[in-house]
Amino acid sequence: MASSNLQGVLKSALSDLDGIVTNLAFLSSATKVVAVTGGITQAVAGDATLRSVVLDFKKNSIDDFNTLYQSLYVQVFASYESFIRGLVQAYVDQVSSKDKTYEKLKLRNSLLDRNTYHTGFALQQVLENRTNVTLDFDALVKNLFTAKAGSDLVTLNSVAFTLMLGTLRPDGIIEALKRVGQSDKAIWDRLGAVKEIQQHFNLKTARETAKAIDYFLTTSIKRRNSIVHKGEGIQAVSESDVLELIEFFKVFFAAFTDYLTAKI
Repeated sequence: MASSNLQGVLKSALSDLDGIVTNLAFLSSATKVVAVTGGITQAVAGDATLRSVVLDFKKNSIDDFNTLYQSLYVQVFASYESFIRGLVQAYVDQVSSKDKTYEKLKLRNSLLDRNTYHTGFALQQVLENRTNVTLDFDALVKNLFTAKAGSDLVTLNSVAFTLMLGTLRPDGIIEALKRVGQSDKAIWDRLGAVKEIQQHFNLKTARETAKAIDYFLTTSIKRRNSIVHKGEGIQAVSESDVLELIEFFKVFFAAFTDYLTAKI
């Protein structure tokens, strides 16, 4: 269930990344065990049960761990997509909670119009839901009718804002911001000014860091897509590649959450 609080979304996303780090550590340990199974087999030669377990492990071990690292690499991007969608929904929920009336929400950069638009798309799924989100159509209709002139309590359909949102590429971030009434083409420069992101890339200026964010996201997404769709020239993925991606998203998630929090 999505959190209705931006900080809750961030906490959940960071927890997801920590879980992947744990899986990565286990995989790293497994590669070391594979390398010394011969010695382990000799060491447990006197224990039939342990020797059977080690021999079975050795029999089923693999020499190339690249596929497993690729899987974790793709999983990091799954956390990224979930984070962006969760952040969009939580932002709409928090704005709706703060500015409850129609008159206040009307000042929120076409947020009411977008609520109608995205709710309309959600309602198109009533006969066949083509999204991967569970939709309560009765609630969608009920909430939509609260968004009328003079209403003292408007409930926005926050889940509708997340449907069919392509968030992987950098331009997907721009689209996500547009959906919540924040058309900010300078978003990369703003994020590039964040100290933690500058430190991640070992850079000192907002413009340099903005370019680094865009380049890193673009090239990483290209690698992810190549893995998922088995494209030509798939690059091998190592433990350090996965860790680098995770460390980037940790600072990126925090900075992006702070950015949207300031807009509420």
